[in-house]
Amino acid sequence: MKPNLCIISTLKPLNDIRMYHKFALTLHKANKYHINIIGYPVKNWAEQEGGIRFFPLKAFNRMSASRFFQTWKIFKLLVKLKPKVIIGNTHEVLIVIVLYKILFGAKLIYDIRENYYRNIRHGAAYKFPINWILAIYVRLKEWLAAPFIKHFLLAEFCYQQELPFVPLNRSMVLPNLALIESKQNGPILLNHNKLRFVFTGTIAREHGVFTAIKWVQALQKVAPSVELLIIGYCAQQEVLQQIQKLTATNHHIHLKGGSKHVAYPKIIEAIKQADMGIISYELSPMNGDRIPTKLYEYIALKLPILMIPHTPWMKITDAFQAAVYWEENTSASAVLKMINQTIFYQKQVVNQPVTWSSMAEKLLKVID
Repeated sequence: MKPNLCIISTLKPLNDIRMYHKFALTLHKANKYHINIIGYPVKNWAEQEGGIRFFPLKAFNRMSASRFFQTWKIFKLLVKLKPKVIIGNTHEVLIVIVLYKILFGAKLIYDIRENYYRNIRHGAAYKFPINWILAIYVRLKEWLAAPFIKHFLLAEFCYQQELPFVPLNRSMVLPNLALIESKQNGPILLNHNKLRFVFTGTIAREHGVFTAIKWVQALQKVAPSVELLIIGYCAQQEVLQQIQKLTATNHHIHLKGGSKHVAYPKIIEAIKQADMGIISYELSPMNGDRIPTKLYEYIALKLPILMIPHTPWMKITDAFQAAVYWEENTSASAVLKMINQTIFYQKQVVNQPVTWSSMAEKLLKVID
């Protein structure tokens, strides 16, 4: 009889890209486990894969007290499902899965998608001193849970240096590579001014959405037909309202999603229809050494990239000749000239994986 395996998160939706599309579907295809996903509910979503069971938590506001009571429901579900393997996708489930292991026994895997300590301490969600208190609490919780964890999965290579509680002999890096197969088309030349830019993924100030808007507005002064599509989910109400005001007055800047999660296929379709992707993060200790998932997605689909000149990312984009860089003092006309004169994707790179298929076998080996 196949053992039960649970993949759990509190904030990530049931159809989350890493939790469902990458982990659950990879394991489901192996046909060795009964896959169960516990996560945030998704409205108007048809379950796509028979045999995977979904257990939605109660919908809650991110800053509400009810968020912290979801762990009791998770514990009751675990007692009911009796999993042999549990993959925790967030620090919020550490206490409950460790408690389950102590009482009932299970192999625990901690999938570390973020450096939560740095995110809380340096992010905009909490003010001082609350950010310090919460950051220390989360890191202490990770230290205390570490001896109970069978294996750690890391979404970034930099976490091997940033997370001292993770033992190297019980960890593996599984970066968030693109969930699509690479396109094989040849070099790309964008020698026109009616450029369609796309900004995908999480919409947030620190992810550079306002920098992307500023760049497009500057380009529109020299090429009025330039367009921008912002597509993804925005949890920051103030940011969402500012973007909505901007799109109401600039009819060449569009927003899709915003207050609602956008299905992954729609994001991929938007990338395919664009001329160029934008990567414009506000660099901080939260993200300086991380590789954005969108970078892999753009390269996999051979989408030219306009981005900030950040060395860890440039090592990848330069290998493919995938990007042009907007320096701080560069004019919009100079950037437009660079875009029109660059031949993108002239290089064929074989030793730089950008798609998830190269990670699937590694995941299966860890679980087995």
